[in-house]
Amino acid sequence: MSCITPPQIATLVSFMDPNDDGISQDEFNDAFRAGRRLRGAGEDEIKGKELLSTLITVLGDITPQQWFRDANTSEIPGEDVPGLDQEEFLTALKKLGFRKKQALQCMRYMDPDCDGDVDLEEFNRRLETRDDKPAMEEFQVKVGEAMETLGGHMDANFMRIGDLFRKVDKDGSGEIEAAELGAFFEKLAMPSPAAQARAKKRAARLAQPKPVPEEQDEAKLPSGDAIADLMEFLDPDENGVSREELIAGFRDGRRMRATAGDEKVGKRILKELVNMIEEKGSTVGDWFDDVNTSATLPKGEPVIDTRELKKGLKKIGLKLNAKNLNQFNKFVDPDCDGDISWGEFQLAFDKIDKPSEQDSFDLYCGGTICQLELHMKKNKIRMLDLFRQIDKDNSGMIDNGELRKGLATIVAANGPLVNPKKAKAKQEEDATERPPASPRAVIEKAKDMDAKINPPVAAE
Repeated sequence: MSCITPPQIATLVSFMDPNDDGISQDEFNDAFRAGRRLRGAGEDEIKGKELLSTLITVLGDITPQQWFRDANTSEIPGEDVPGLDQEEFLTALKKLGFRKKQALQCMRYMDPDCDGDVDLEEFNRRLETRDDKPAMEEFQVKVGEAMETLGGHMDANFMRIGDLFRKVDKDGSGEIEAAELGAFFEKLAMPSPAAQARAKKRAARLAQPKPVPEEQDEAKLPSGDAIADLMEFLDPDENGVSREELIAGFRDGRRMRATAGDEKVGKRILKELVNMIEEKGSTVGDWFDDVNTSATLPKGEPVIDTRELKKGLKKIGLKLNAKNLNQFNKFVDPDCDGDISWGEFQLAFDKIDKPSEQDSFDLYCGGTICQLELHMKKNKIRMLDLFRQIDKDNSGMIDNGELRKGLATIVAANGPLVNPKKAKAKQEEDATERPPASPRAVIEKAKDMDAKINPPVAAE
């Protein structure tokens, strides 16, 4: 893992804590949201700068400010700062030969507050900064590496932003200080020998092809690595597994199993979409702009709704049934709010070549959690009962030793935790693989049965 230097940490703290009073949970969330927004808007900014340079070239001897004033057909007399609404701005650009798609991209760049109007102050500011580096590049130089390190840690440990915040906030004050953030990065740069060994084994397992499942002894206690992986999954803040964390871990496991099919189908459809767009000599960004047929620009990032997505897929020639369309919607719209932003679309792209969340979960600790679920079902106990069984000292927290002993006790008391579905599948497999009896064997068996029923009479 790359080492984050103290100057980088100081810059990250300034980025996350503009008020200089400690990084709150909301500020921590906003920092990750801002990073996603900048990544999503990076392409728009680059294209916007190119289109602005093209506009200046096309205008020739006419100054951009004069063109701006001439384009304002609804100027109010006495108005100090004239502005162009979207219709005026797009009409003026089309008269100069810009296509609708280019005009929309330019409008998004010129209207940073996304209120649907470009005033002269915004126009001049964009003119002054058109030769500056894109904000995404500046963000990447300043805090990009540190933010990617935090994001990678969350992905590797099945963590949400709230889990990461609690892990960094060691004193539990609800605010992260610069020293706490520095200590966290230092720990990431120099993990313990045990953590290094687990990371090395994980990388080796991920690099290997998925083995064909074999019949295993389900009563066997999980290995030390499996228990350590389970502990990391259930205990993101590393202070013991609380009852709430145990419940959250099982809930996340069920959620990942429930959405595994949607992610698999979503990746396949997204790959097909990209191939079809490239075959037509276009780009995904241009396709997204064409699909966005809203009369006014949405507030914030450019977005398309599910209706526009369906029409866009049909227009490109990708026909989906209702089930697959719903699965694709869930994949590209993870918050299920009905609007798919460009940032969400790019996040979906990032997942295409990565192992699915479900695959990683199954590889690390999914099997152990499934065994515990079967144990609860077999013995008709609730999760709270399971927690009490493992928490032997009644401290309200489960440590690594208690988890190991608890699993051993469960296996010893209940024997094999047999999955009913697996058992039924094994019976069916054995039945189909049993060779049929030969005709001679059937005749001989019939003779034996007849001899038992009608024994031969002894000769007098």
